[in-house]
Order: sequence, then structure tokens, then C-alpha cells
Amino acid sequence: RKFNFFQDPWNVMDFHLVVIGVFDIVVSLLFDSPGAKSVTVLRIIRLLRLVRNVRLLRMFQELWVIMKAFADCFVSLMWVMAILGLILFVVGLLIATTVGQDTDYWQEWNDSVKYVGDIPRTMFSLFQVVTFDKWVTNIAGPITTAVEGGSVWSFPFVFFVVVTGYGLLNVIVGVIVEHTLQVASATHNAADAFVEMLEHRIIASLVDDFLEIDASP
Repeated sequence: RKFNFFQDPWNVMDFHLVVIGVFDIVVSLLFDSPGAKSVTVLRIIRLLRLVRNVRLLRMFQELWVIMKAFADCFVSLMWVMAILGLILFVVGLLIATTVGQDTDYWQEWNDSVKYVGDIPRTMFSLFQVVTFDKWVTNIAGPITTAVEGGSVWSFPFVFFVVVTGYGLLNVIVGVIVEHTLQVASATHNAADAFVEMLEHRIIASLVDDFLEIDASP
């Protein structure tokens, strides 16, 4: 099969590094000017070949497992972030069009425009709630206590914190941990398979040597 070479991601990376290196050399030969020196920044990209050797060093095996786990779970993390962004937008839209446009809040809460003045500000404030960064003092507290009847927001805030702060964030941690364990297990199995292959080769070589010695007069 002609294109089996490109089925290995490491081979694809090596191919692109070679292409970048040839392009850098050609540009350097054709354009001998100060402006062309900026193209030599491509040489920095060729340092990626060092990443391939990192996984072979025992002292960097843990680093390799972490990097590989993050790379493998990137798509899952993006989906979790998309869900979080959707929740922030929906809740932010609700708060910005109710609390943010309420004149009573403008009078009783001096920072209402700062935190819930529009949808982007409200989404950022809700993200502050997700990270538990002074969310009660700056956001949840004023919304629920600044005006009469604001306590109706208490349950929605509790529900929002449970779903996002304790739900989605823990999902992110769980995804990273799961992929890290999978990569660690796969690395261990690959190392065992490599050692077993070397043992078989050594045994086969010894058998051939003994047979050759036994067959000799």
C-alpha cells in the first residue's frame, strides 16, 4: 500500500518538517535580503522533532503521558466548553434582560451596569460565578438582596452553580483523568510489547546460533 506511510501521525509530522526545511533553504538562497530573514522563523518549528525523542527518555515519560492525554481529550474538552458557553449565554441573556434592565437595581446596586449591564458582561460575571471568585459578594448577593423580591433568584443561582461549578468543571477533570489513565496504560502496554519483541528476537538469534554450531563439523 503506497500511502500507509501517511497513516502514522509521526510520519506526517516528519513530512511537514522536511517540507518546511526545504522551503526555508530555498527562500534563503533566492532572497538574500534583511526582510527574508523573517522566514527563518520556520526553523523554530523544526524543533518539534525533539518532541518525538522526548517520549523515549525515561525521565520524560510522565510529561509525555500528560501531553498525549491533553491532545487526545482536546475534542471532548471543546464540547464541554461549548456546552458551558451555551449555558452562560442563555442564563446571561435572561439576567441581562431582567435584572440588567431593572431601574430598581440601578438605584440600589451601584455596580449593576458593571456586572449585568449587557449580555457579554453578564456572561463574564456568570463565568466568575462558575470559578467561585467572589461570586456571592459581587454578583449573587446583590442580585438576591438589593431589591425587594430579589430572593427569587436564589434557587436559579444555586441550580446554576451545581450544574456548572460542580457539574461541568468536574466533567472536565474526569475527561482529563480518564484520558491520562488510558495513555498511561497504552504506553505501558507498548513498552511491554517492545520488550517482549526484543526477547523473542534474542531467543530466535540464540536458537539460530545453536543450530549453526550444532550443524558445523
